[in-house]
Amino acid sequence: MIGFVALRANGGLIVLPDQATVVAVVVLYIDDVHFIANESLIGLINDQMNKWFQMHDLRRGSFHLSMNIERSWEHNTINIHHQSYIRKILEK
Repeated sequence: MIGFVALRANGGLIVLPDQATVVAVVVLYIDDVHFIANESLIGLINDQMNKWFQMHDLRRGSFHLSMNIERSWEHNTINIHHQSYIRKILEK
C-alpha cells in the first residue's frame, strides 16, 4: 500500500520514505490511526486506507493519549504537551 515501511524498533510507527527523507508518518495505537504529512498526501493515504478498513475521519487531531497536539502552519511546527493532563492531576 503506497510504500509504507514499519519501523523495526516500533511496529506501530510506519513511515513513507522518499529518497533519504521521510515524507509521511502513520502512528497506530490500538484502534487509533494518526497521519502526519502534507494535506494532499494525507488525502491520498486516507483514500487508500478507506479501501481496506472502515474508518471515521475526525480531521485534525488535537488530543491523543493525554497529550495536547498543536500545529502552527505559520511557523511550520508541531507542539506536544501534557498541559490538560497536568491541570487534571493538580485539580485532584
